[in-house]
Amino acid sequence: MNPQLEIIRDYIKGVKSRDELAARRLPFITISRSPGAGGHLAAHVICTEFLKRPEKELFDAWHVFDREIAELLADDPELRIPIKELQRDDYHSEFEQLLESLFTGQSRQYTRYRKTFQIVRLLAMVGKAVIVGGFGAFVTQDLPNGIHFRLDAPLMIREKRVIKKFGLSREEAHNTVVKQDHDRRKLANSFFSKKIDDPLHYDVVCNTERVHPYEIAGIAADMLLFRRSKRPD
Repeated sequence: MNPQLEIIRDYIKGVKSRDELAARRLPFITISRSPGAGGHLAAHVICTEFLKRPEKELFDAWHVFDREIAELLADDPELRIPIKELQRDDYHSEFEQLLESLFTGQSRQYTRYRKTFQIVRLLAMVGKAVIVGGFGAFVTQDLPNGIHFRLDAPLMIREKRVIKKFGLSREEAHNTVVKQDHDRRKLANSFFSKKIDDPLHYDVVCNTERVHPYEIAGIAADMLLFRRSKRPD
């Protein structure tokens, strides 16, 4: 079990307070990515490369949080959503959400997003977390210890990666990538009134057709070292 998950569960149970989380002052990384841009791979390479660094206090005990966020959501009695559904990266249609909100007073999908954003922010406060997706850069913009990445690549490159990873046809891959691009832009605008691909929201923007995950890991490590050297005691 990741220690960060245990800390979040302690917070949810009331064992730890928000002030205790904020007092940790540990760094964190968010990765916003276009579908097929390689965000999950980059996150895992970052954590693996951090273990090779000699500055153990800074680089030990980092963890990737993407699917693990679903574990915390599945525990929430307000959602009552099976973990398999939470782990899917698709979204319900607007019509389905409208019908649901008419009968329940609030879309379950809206509640899911709100809870996800809360957990992402808590993970950032705990620190030493590489958070993939979840609009991490927007949710944690005011927290001082974050490094925010945006990963993208040409559409054709992303489609090829989706074909290879999921065994889809070219048409299926194209439709999947275009739909997810559209949905993420729409969600970013709906919840945060921001454009998800605006580079000004991030510290580093990488084209993963040209920038290797190991280069991204090196950038992240160097930024953490630089910021630690400039941070007042």
